[in-house]
Amino acid sequence: MEEVKPRRSEVESWLMNQIALSTEKPVDTLDPDLPFASLGLDSTTAVAMSGDLEDQFGFELDPTLIFEFPSVTRLLNHLEAEGVLAV
Repeated sequence: MEEVKPRRSEVESWLMNQIALSTEKPVDTLDPDLPFASLGLDSTTAVAMSGDLEDQFGFELDPTLIFEFPSVTRLLNHLEAEGVLAV
């Protein structure tokens, strides 16, 4: 049976909603191109979010990727390039 990969839009929506919950900001005011820190996430919350992302979508995510690709857009671009997301 072939593994079903999540769609980029699905992961982006989930990430933006998690950031909105963590920062208590309306999701429609958040820019996915801004660094996580600029959106109001501290490093502890960002690392926890990477673990939650693994649990939600079932793929392994090195917690340091949050720092190597420090925005929603950059992280999604990396995951897409690595074949983790559905094309």
